[in-house]
Amino acid sequence: MVVSAGPWSSEKAEMNILEINEKLRPQLAENKQQFVNLKEMFSNSTGRLPGQPTEEIQV
Repeated sequence: MVVSAGPWSSEKAEMNILEINEKLRPQLAENKQQFVNLKEMFSNSTGRLPGQPTEEIQV
């Protein structure tokens, strides 16, 4: 059975992947910054620092 490359040759697919990557990279950076901002807002509103336990440990 022979499979042809069709319109999606590896070179064209690689170019499309690079174009998509180029387009999405700024969105990723923006979303990461928004996530950091949300974590900071949450920690400020709860009076906790990120990474602290949510409940006190009783001994």
